[in-house]
Amino acid sequence: MGEYLDPVLMNGLRQYLTAVKNMDFVIEDSLQQQIQADFVLMRQMNPDKVTANELHSLLTLARLMSQSMGQKHLSIETWDRVVKMEAERVSRQEPSSP
Repeated sequence: MGEYLDPVLMNGLRQYLTAVKNMDFVIEDSLQQQIQADFVLMRQMNPDKVTANELHSLLTLARLMSQSMGQKHLSIETWDRVVKMEAERVSRQEPSSP
């Protein structure tokens, strides 16, 4: 990998990853309530497939996406984007009907 990346760029990437790794992250109470409501709706629409593990995955993805953009707080826009992206990913994995 080192042969493809300029050493200055590589050092910058290392600094970025270290900064993001050590970054504090907060989900405000009002957004926590929205996330809970979204999760309840997802479970009602698909109770066999939506579990606590899916919620955990969505929260992890939302945190990583936020942090990758330098945000210390999860926004509703980022949450909605992650939910949409994950729904699209899951729909691509489902076998299409004949």
